[in-house]
Amino acid sequence: MLFIRFWKPITICLVILFLCLIPSTELQRFDVLQVNFSDLLAHLIMFFAFSAFLLRDLVRNHSGTTTRYTQLIIAISISVLLGISTELLQYMLVSLNRTANIYDLLFDVTGSAMGIIAIKLTTRKSGPDS
Repeated sequence: MLFIRFWKPITICLVILFLCLIPSTELQRFDVLQVNFSDLLAHLIMFFAFSAFLLRDLVRNHSGTTTRYTQLIIAISISVLLGISTELLQYMLVSLNRTANIYDLLFDVTGSAMGIIAIKLTTRKSGPDS
């Protein structure tokens, strides 16, 4: 049931994990996927989409036991933890020949914040806990 309710953020999370944990030898096949500004932009877009869909689904599946503030904290926490996790995995899984990068994490967090802000700006306030 959880997968059905949150299928979009779960799918985006799996795509993020796949792209962040693909071995560097596989990445070299794609000339356009070099570590540069386009890599950072990709992090920004992926985490924007993840956090936006996560918060949107948290709001839509509001069970009455959580406030909008709690949903916001949950979305921020999960998004930041996903960003930290991908960088830690890249650092720890030496066989991937990938490196952890503080700029990737910075763009992950920035993309997450932008996604959450976009959802907050586009959803209507309802109730006293909005």
